Amino acid sequence: MSKFSRSMIITVLTVLVAVGLAAKLEPAAKFVHEDAKGKLTIIGKAAVVLTGDDQFVNRIMEDVTAIGLLGRGIKVAYPDENSFGKLRREPGKDPMQVARTAGANVLLTGMVVTEPVCPSDCGRECQHPCRSLKVNIASLSLVDVPQDKVLVWALYEPDSAVSTSRLATAFVELLVESLK
Repeated sequence: MSKFSRSMIITVLTVLVAVGLAAKLEPAAKFVHEDAKGKLTIIGKAAVVLTGDDQFVNRIMEDVTAIGLLGRGIKVAYPDENSFGKLRREPGKDPMQVARTAGANVLLTGMVVTEPVCPSDCGRECQHPCRSLKVNIASLSLVDVPQDKVLVWALYEPDSAVSTSRLATAFVELLVESLK
């Protein structure tokens, strides 16, 4: 085997390993209450209410999370399927109250902080608002509404900002595994 072929194989394997490792987003810290085990089959309806520094990103992440839960067979009371992509509730409203009003058994809530980004072509201090669709840090939890008890909590602090869909998908996977 030529030196070029070996180098090419090593490069391809390195890229495949890097992609495989990057595919799974792990929390920096997590907590799973002992009462979480076995709840997946009896979870009932879930409400998804997030807060953070960008209301637009919060709504998108709520939608992606709700869709992920629906895809796993978990009923979602809020946002319901008719609410996807639309403005919902006034900011500052208590997430637990939103969950109770929606008739949810569990509340998926937390804080999402986006990465501040300015267009690269700016070249100077920006005079216009900058928006990032990437999440820099997120603290997410699943709360048992009737008992007001945190069942699962995770802090995500990736090395570089990630998309809302990647973060939401990672948290839904963590929930499903924790609730089995």
